[in-house]
Amino acid sequence: MYLLDTPIVMELRKAKAGDTDPGLTRWASGIGRQHLFLSVLSLLEMETSVAAAEKRDAESGRLLRQWLDEQVPRAFENHILPIDAAVARRRAALNMSDSRDALMAATAAVHGLTLVTPSPAAFKAGKVKTFNPFGYTPEEADTSADWREASRSGPQWFRNLFVRF
Repeated sequence: MYLLDTPIVMELRKAKAGDTDPGLTRWASGIGRQHLFLSVLSLLEMETSVAAAEKRDAESGRLLRQWLDEQVPRAFENHILPIDAAVARRRAALNMSDSRDALMAATAAVHGLTLVTPSPAAFKAGKVKTFNPFGYTPEEADTSADWREASRSGPQWFRNLFVRF
């Protein structure tokens, strides 16, 4: 399950038109929407960006507003995570100077999510699992490994299929 950083959501908006990284598009198309989460902090950042765009250029601002008001809520229905007491406590324990990044890292940690971001290095001190989907290529299945190796190194659900004697 994944917490999407704001730049990832903004890039995904351009995917349908083919105006984003093909790796990001490949990765996102392989993940079910039920596995994607958004922080309320990202919602705030997007609201701020849309408000600025509306002041700069009415037409592009209108299109962004429509996207933010209609498509984002549908895409993340019941998957927008708050900054609550648990997140605040976790954030306070992090040795990160950037409050915004610390809140994102704390949100991911509290909810057990991988933080999908174009800037994994920014979250290193947050001790949270990160993933950069830019340039993503799916891993090829290793057909040379036999079932004994899979029983030791495969995913947990797969390892649990094997009974040890």
